[in-house]
Amino acid sequence: MKRPSHVILTVSIFILVSVNTAWGFRLPEHVINPLASWNNTPAKLAILDYVQRATSPSDPGFVPIEERIAVFDMDGTILCEKPMYFQIVVSQERLREQAAADPSLALKQPWKSAVEHDDAYVFAGNYEEVTVTPFIGATQANYIDYSKQFLRNTIHPRFNRPYAALFYKPMIELMSLLAEKQFAVYVVSGSQTAFVRAVLDGRVNIEPERAIGSKMAMEFRLDHGRPVFVRSDHYWDPLNLDAGKPENIWEQIGRGPVFAAGNTMGDYEMLQFAGHGNRASFAMIVNHDDPIREYDYPNQELLGKAAANGWLVVSMRSDFRLIFE
Repeated sequence: MKRPSHVILTVSIFILVSVNTAWGFRLPEHVINPLASWNNTPAKLAILDYVQRATSPSDPGFVPIEERIAVFDMDGTILCEKPMYFQIVVSQERLREQAAADPSLALKQPWKSAVEHDDAYVFAGNYEEVTVTPFIGATQANYIDYSKQFLRNTIHPRFNRPYAALFYKPMIELMSLLAEKQFAVYVVSGSQTAFVRAVLDGRVNIEPERAIGSKMAMEFRLDHGRPVFVRSDHYWDPLNLDAGKPENIWEQIGRGPVFAAGNTMGDYEMLQFAGHGNRASFAMIVNHDDPIREYDYPNQELLGKAAANGWLVVSMRSDFRLIFE
């Protein structure tokens, strides 16, 4: 009789722990307990079971290395997104700086909305204006540097730590586990690609070319012989949301994912895309249901889609032993 893979996994972990103790040396924690910041719940076991099956050549669920593509949304999936998406927070700060230098701007949009902390303006069809305007004419390198400095030096209003320190530790562990198992791990965000790279830099071991975001229109120039990319005034279609996510994944990678994680309906098509092929696939959503340690805002529509499609729902309250790094 073939033993269930979760039984084999449990026995393997027990043997590793026993050898670690008996022989007097210590294996790295991520080897003994690859998802140490997770509680030992069915969600954790389901993830580990999939990873074991996908990487075991004798298993029917085996996925060849070249097809092991994993995609993760950023905001709200691997990184806090409240009280406002971090890309917008950075743009609003720059708008306020510009209005302080030229007070006449405070009477015009989008500077007026930033000065008055009118977040509703952003979502009244003005997202592109707010996130593009303050950096028109800047180089991409300057934009990335500004964003990194803000995220590292600005304290989140609730958590008393820099914005850059608000990655979800359990999700970073999961991404690391997949990378160790020879998955190519991508971050796929509605934020512009340059901002995704700024967020990940020095915090998450993801190569710059594995950041997939909304595409900023740019102009290539030589500045004293040095190549620079100057930002324009618009994004290229499609924005990296909804159906734009699988479109941009296919355009950049040339393959579909077998593993996908998200948290909003903006990730729905990407989650669907993960089940497109003949290989064993895995889709999961992060459910924000922990008002004490983070926030409580379950996405009921996506929860319904998860139930209909058999996707894993990860409860931050029940499944995450720790929240932040």
